[in-house]
Amino acid sequence: MNTPSLVEKILERIKNLTRDKNRYLHPDDQARLSWARVAKTSEEVPEIYRGFFEALPAKDKEPFPYLVISPTFKGYLQPENEKLVCRTGDSLCVVEQQPSGGLDIRRYPLSGIFLLETGTILLNSWFTVRGTDSSGASSASTIRFNSVTEHLFTPLVDDFRAAQKNTGRAAGPAPATSPFDALAEVNFKFMNFGRKTVPPGEPVLQIVLQPEIRKTIFSFLGYAVTRRIAPAHMAILTERDLIWIRDDPAQQVKAKTPYGGIWNYIPLHHVSSVSLIPAEDNLLEFSVQLPKQDRVIIPYEAARKNEAEELQQRIMESVRG
Repeated sequence: MNTPSLVEKILERIKNLTRDKNRYLHPDDQARLSWARVAKTSEEVPEIYRGFFEALPAKDKEPFPYLVISPTFKGYLQPENEKLVCRTGDSLCVVEQQPSGGLDIRRYPLSGIFLLETGTILLNSWFTVRGTDSSGASSASTIRFNSVTEHLFTPLVDDFRAAQKNTGRAAGPAPATSPFDALAEVNFKFMNFGRKTVPPGEPVLQIVLQPEIRKTIFSFLGYAVTRRIAPAHMAILTERDLIWIRDDPAQQVKAKTPYGGIWNYIPLHHVSSVSLIPAEDNLLEFSVQLPKQDRVIIPYEAARKNEAEELQQRIMESVRG
């Protein structure tokens, strides 16, 4: 049996390194592998998605649709498969690459999406669609990605909001100053969240800010031990949707504000009812009922009952038209 020469050993080693090259990338280059990217031409669409793209109606390919590819993301305990998300005609398509090599294709008509959630917590971000897919079935899709590329998903959120029905409930023109300016001294973080979420000039019907809710466990000699029972959050009512922004409930932060935030966009025409009922710990449960028995529950302190009731009334007025 021939013994491999030194040259053959070196060549085999180089071959092995090339086969697993990503393992030996600089940490900065490895991080970039988790970044989502935009494909601007059909040539930039990976081969595995070509069949899906070519099967689209011609009207959905000209001009080239806004298309984002999120690579396999290992930022969570369960690694995410590579996904493609794009706006095609009046729908949002989410295409997931399966480990077997196939594709899971879900098409969501924009009018059938009853909740869009986005979140950014440190380097972990996500984009979730919940609604009725093209088959009429209830479905949900989540794309997770590195927060560095969060801005690439903003056009998809803007498209979704722009496609929703406008109730026309605003009284008169939008004010010259931002409605969120009044929050500057109360919660600077949520003031900026509001400005980021609602474009200048878009009417805002109501804002309800709820600071973090804490419960006293016990007190001794003037010192109280508390635990958080609800993170800080803010509800924004516009002519087309209810936007609920909240801190991450999983972060146990005491001395400083939790990082990042979570956004829920709820089209008003999908709201069937809103209830406000007493709950444990002297809280109020603001429940927004959505299709397919889905709902969003927003907790309020009893002290904010009047604001919550006003929000409930305004939502139902918009729903009834």
